[in-house]
Amino acid sequence: MRRVVRGSVVLALLAAGVPIAPGVPTAAEVSAATGAPTATGAPSAAPEATRRRARDLGIVIGTLRPGPLNAITDVPGVKVGQVTIRKGDGKLRPGEGPARTGVTAILPHGGDLWREKVPAATWVLNGTGEMTGSIWINTQGALEVPVLLTNTMNIGRVMDGVVSYMLKRYPDIGIGDDVVAPTVAECDDSALNDARGLHVSVADTVRAIEEARGGPVEEGAVGAGAGMISYGFKGGIGTASRALGAEEGGWTVGALVNANMGRRPQLTVDGVPDGREIAELMPKMSVSRPTRRSIT
Repeated sequence: MRRVVRGSVVLALLAAGVPIAPGVPTAAEVSAATGAPTATGAPSAAPEATRRRARDLGIVIGTLRPGPLNAITDVPGVKVGQVTIRKGDGKLRPGEGPARTGVTAILPHGGDLWREKVPAATWVLNGTGEMTGSIWINTQGALEVPVLLTNTMNIGRVMDGVVSYMLKRYPDIGIGDDVVAPTVAECDDSALNDARGLHVSVADTVRAIEEARGGPVEEGAVGAGAGMISYGFKGGIGTASRALGAEEGGWTVGALVNANMGRRPQLTVDGVPDGREIAELMPKMSVSRPTRRSIT
């Protein structure tokens, strides 16, 4: 039987009026100089501190300059937390492992989000990616809970985790206060992960939210991106920011992406069709997996 994979890219976009001073360091320079902690709470390992990003390789996309970290956390107050689950090896044992998955939490600010909502909206390009709570976001035009990313079949447990976190923080929810509608977006990682095992727990979700912080954001096969594939390469979490000068308002826009899409020939980097030139290094799949793609 041919399998259809749910593939999506989940984006979180935020903006704040903060001008960027000239001569700001790159993310690699900040990480290497300070040994700043990753979003999971552990100090960056030496290889991660020197991990090269596109701009470090001379690939400059667009005309706007990035913020100091070139990350969503360049927007003041934004925090990211990630819990990565890697356990087991060998052949798939459905419901047991191996597990290559996780959860990523994005907090628009570090204050009282339930009381201090932020303007928000959702937009779907196409495809099969889902995000719970999107109708409520568009109805009230605001976001009042953390945004969580995980794998497709773990949405339910991650929603439970958000509710658990909110009930603990706001004891009057569901009594004298309103009820909470979690915002959880998904991508399918079943090509690399035992999806039937539902390995992301309520506790993992709460931990990702509680350990969220500003500063450098770990990228790649971490958090919700642990089991993702993109353009025939290992996919996962990526982030960037762009900043306007003071004369243009000083706004900073940040994005976080969970990349899980694309066939190799579709890979284009700054207008160059690199994927067509890289025919080797293809993943070996045990079954044929035609893919539907989307951006949510």
